[in-house]
Amino acid sequence: MGDDIGNLLGIQQDSNPNRGGSIPYAPGIIRQFADRLYARAGFIVFVYTVIGLIVGGVVGVALKVGFSNDLAAWIVGTAIVAVAFLLGQERAFHLRLQAQLALCQVQIEENTRKSPG
Repeated sequence: MGDDIGNLLGIQQDSNPNRGGSIPYAPGIIRQFADRLYARAGFIVFVYTVIGLIVGGVVGVALKVGFSNDLAAWIVGTAIVAVAFLLGQERAFHLRLQAQLALCQVQIEENTRKSPG
């Protein structure tokens, strides 16, 4: 019965006696982790951009009010948004890379696993 549940969840029992521990190998969990990292990466770009818009808008308004310079306000505000977006992209890249490394480990395991028999 336990094997049936493991099969439904995508958990494969590791029969290699050289591996320590009793936790079964579960590639489905690693794939789920990678999916979550990709979702988080997209959300992070959005959040960084929104924060950049807020900070850029506040700084832009402060420059416009304080110095009465519309052009400087637009340039600085836009630069802050651009930097925030690029920082979000960089953070997202690292999350996507981490997801790809996890998926690569799953693929290596699948490629090197000995077939029974």
